[in-house]
Amino acid sequence: MALVACVVLAACAHEKGQGAEEPAPAVAAEEASAPGEATSAGGEAAAGTEETPPPGEASASAPPEGDGPPADEGALPRTQPPSGPEVTLGEQQATGSLGKNIIRRYIRRELARIRYCYEKELVKDAALAGTVTAEFTIAVDGKVSHAAASGMNNVAVESCIADVVRGIQFPAPQGGGVVKVVYPFRLTQGE
Repeated sequence: MALVACVVLAACAHEKGQGAEEPAPAVAAEEASAPGEATSAGGEAAAGTEETPPPGEASASAPPEGDGPPADEGALPRTQPPSGPEVTLGEQQATGSLGKNIIRRYIRRELARIRYCYEKELVKDAALAGTVTAEFTIAVDGKVSHAAASGMNNVAVESCIADVVRGIQFPAPQGGGVVKVVYPFRLTQGE
């Protein structure tokens, strides 16, 4: 513990010598308390101190003050996420022994890929928007045995979404059998 305190105090003195501002002692105080906790739990503070460089060494590699704006300066506050193309899930219809929530969960995992299908074509046609309805069958082993998509009058978007859905590995339906699903995706350009 004495070695840790000495290293921390030396680091604080080193940082103050470089013109560090008030936050440096607060950081040192936090680091001084953490090794004490590790020591009381089994004497691991010395090993942890050797692996982690003292705060003075870490800050020595940082650029001197005045070489650029602080990370927060010049950044605009974000009140809402950036707008862009959106994919909204519609109400699914499913028949079989796999719950709708499970199907939704697995579809949601692929929303970024489905959005990409739309974004690729949106670059070519800025007015592109609408609903694509995917119809697919989940086999006994959870693999999608058949997938088709339609409704937007854009074959590229529809076939891309069908390919994404075809690649999803669902859990095997409970009690066996197949599950037939109709899932609409509303594609909009965002606000």
